[in-house]
Amino acid sequence: MKKCLSLLLALCLTLSLAACGSKADTSANAADGSQTQDNAPTEAPAGEPVELIVFAAASMTETMHQLKEMYEQPSTVRETIGTRVTAGAPTQVDGLDFTAAQLQNLHQIYIIGCGTAMHAGLAAKPMFEHLTHIPTQVDVASEFRYRDPLVDDRTLCIFISQSGETADIIAALRLGKSAVAVTVAVSNVIGSSITREADYTVYTHAGPEIAVASTKAYTAQVVLLAVLAIHFAELLGLGAGVAADLKADLLELPALIEETLKCAPQVKAFADKIHRETDVFFIGRGSDYTTSLEASLKLKEISYIHSESYAAGELKHGTISLITENMPVIAVATQKALREKSCKNLM
Repeated sequence: MKKCLSLLLALCLTLSLAACGSKADTSANAADGSQTQDNAPTEAPAGEPVELIVFAAASMTETMHQLKEMYEQPSTVRETIGTRVTAGAPTQVDGLDFTAAQLQNLHQIYIIGCGTAMHAGLAAKPMFEHLTHIPTQVDVASEFRYRDPLVDDRTLCIFISQSGETADIIAALRLGKSAVAVTVAVSNVIGSSITREADYTVYTHAGPEIAVASTKAYTAQVVLLAVLAIHFAELLGLGAGVAADLKADLLELPALIEETLKCAPQVKAFADKIHRETDVFFIGRGSDYTTSLEASLKLKEISYIHSESYAAGELKHGTISLITENMPVIAVATQKALREKSCKNLM
């Protein structure tokens, strides 16, 4: 798992930047005076949870907001980590007072979100399972609330919403509480609905997110979920070595994102080659597949290019019939153990 989170976030950032560069003019014309992801209130100092106040953003185009928020990611990740993670010391998470006994009583964890927030849950799932040894499921809020999930008082439900006002998340949270599950809200907005109703609340420190396509909120959510997984593992006395490696990776992450942003000229050159394409495929394995899901969503949201993401090993099961000559296929291959197999899928 060492460096996995750093690579996942840095690469998703790069792919998002490529998407933004590909059709900046289209985005600007289509979304002048845009709304925040999940209709969140839109202003607070950068690096702080958003208070319920309003900000007039008409002076900036959607493209300007998008790029500004991408370049804010080193600081938002740094602020989200904050004093929660310190090298050589246990994690400290304000707002949570779990005991080892409470965590030992759990038999499952649900992470529930919509869109990008759900992808953040997918990125965190292997961390929770690997570090805590608690089976973890990720569900789309709009499906969770209607499928009669098996939730009880030994279930921990983590609900993720940048704004804290997503209707499906609120309904799913109420369903979890009705089943006496332990509920945790992950939000960027102080005083939002899910933070008022959940048993516990932990905040990202992403500041306002004006652009329609979420970038810095996503990275902050993944980082905060990683901190929670480490915190739970420490309370349980599990995975000390892996947790220490992951903490070191988290502390290096802001600098790695800053380095990634320096790749903007190369990314723009790549975007110039594909911005007139009508279809793009992303493939990956493991956490790289999770990254490809979010990258594909960003490409659709920002450039309006049709894009799909597939687990690399699934290409042979019918999907390959959709790939035509000269169609861009982008392989996310950051994991050394899986890189060779992923690259073979490109051949």
